[in-house]
Amino acid sequence: MPQFKATISDDDKWRIVNFIMNFNPARQALLIDAPKVKAKILASVNEQEKKVEVFAEYETNGAFAILPNAPISISAKKYFGNIEIGNVQTDVNGRAEFKIPESFIGDEEGFVNIVVSLDDSYIADVVSLNKAKVGQNKQVQKLIQPGILWSTNENIQLWLLLSYIGAVGAAWFAIGYVVFQLFKIKRFSKN
Repeated sequence: MPQFKATISDDDKWRIVNFIMNFNPARQALLIDAPKVKAKILASVNEQEKKVEVFAEYETNGAFAILPNAPISISAKKYFGNIEIGNVQTDVNGRAEFKIPESFIGDEEGFVNIVVSLDDSYIADVVSLNKAKVGQNKQVQKLIQPGILWSTNENIQLWLLLSYIGAVGAAWFAIGYVVFQLFKIKRFSKN
């Protein structure tokens, strides 16, 4: 399958072959889904070096052992979901380090809520590292600035304020004049 070489893993290729071969009722399935492994992850943030340090373990026979070569996903929690920052794999000691990119933008003060998780083949709680100062400060435009016509009453131009008051006053005067004329017509109609 040369065209799928980079998009489908070897395990998925064999699952496809197994699926096609299972159309023959005389043949038994070659691959079966392995049960999910119970695991746990511990994570911390080194704010000076701007990196996330992870330690992973899995449960075997009632005790936890080091989890080597496990894929770890590092994300940033945002208002509408998580944005993946990157992936890292644990070493033979069950440890992994992920360097946060220098260009990563946090909130106005540079804080990032980091989420660390294992992939779907493990049963593990997601670790949230809140308020880690590892991002750049988000540049927020100041909405109230001097020189903008309608930003606040202190900054408004005098000619614009007088024009607005004159237009509103003229509209109310026209409404009042029409109402006065209606009362006048009603009074003359009774005579």
